[in-house]
Amino acid sequence: MMRLQLLLALLAAALCRCACSGAERWQEVDGGRWRSLTIQSSTTTGFTLLPGAATGIRFTNSLEEARAATNRVLYNGSGVAVADFDGDGLPDIFFAALEAPCMLYQNQGNWRFREVTAQVGLEIHGMTVRGAAFADINGDGRPDLLLTTVGHGTRCYLNAMPDGFVDVTPLAGTGSGYGSSTVAIADIDGNGTLDLYIANNRAEDIRDRGAIDLKLVGGQMIVPPALQDRLVIMNGELREYGEPDQLFLGDGNGRFRLASWTNGTFLTRPSTISSGSHCSIESSAQPDLESSGQT
Repeated sequence: MMRLQLLLALLAAALCRCACSGAERWQEVDGGRWRSLTIQSSTTTGFTLLPGAATGIRFTNSLEEARAATNRVLYNGSGVAVADFDGDGLPDIFFAALEAPCMLYQNQGNWRFREVTAQVGLEIHGMTVRGAAFADINGDGRPDLLLTTVGHGTRCYLNAMPDGFVDVTPLAGTGSGYGSSTVAIADIDGNGTLDLYIANNRAEDIRDRGAIDLKLVGGQMIVPPALQDRLVIMNGELREYGEPDQLFLGDGNGRFRLASWTNGTFLTRPSTISSGSHCSIESSAQPDLESSGQT
């Protein structure tokens, strides 16, 4: 009886190993493959902090206090973007920066990264970079890089790997003097190409000027003509407008056309969100835009 129980236990263990081995094999499907994951028997769950010495990522988005004190817009920080820029199947990481150099880290596998910013032509000089996003703006199957900057608008870098990235902002038509903060990407007009929605703040905050020349006329505060596109008095409170957001419609070849907010394409209606507005394209199949908050 004892021998029979031992044989049954060995048989069960063998069947378990076979089942586990089979589950770990890759299953081929159209356009990819999949396999089951082995669940580790552990009492711990969640994320593990990996130090820079282990990953190779050594990036700090530094900002001098003296500079920030003269432009509080910079306190809003910068972003990060992830994509497989070199087509090796591994996600790579781009870090935007305010003062320190922006950095692109190439994924080497096994949680190791190598900094390749200069090698691929992404050394950014003379610009404060707020946001970053990867998107294939010219339809060649490679992720291009979009950077939103303070005072230079949105910069476009085409992915020409293995030769690196190329700054095509003048051709793309997205540069400006605006203080751009973030970008959202979608096919807004349904023509099969990617379009860009740029959220703009300002390159600097008027409160950091220290003094503003206002006038008191008939007991009411009046904003001077030179600042009427920037300041407004609401309920006795002085407020600053942000710069207008921008919608760029893409042609699929890396060039963009600035769309109008007032030609009837968008309809504005009151929002349920305080200090915001809803905008919707005149078709239920099209993406809508929602904006809320004030600068």
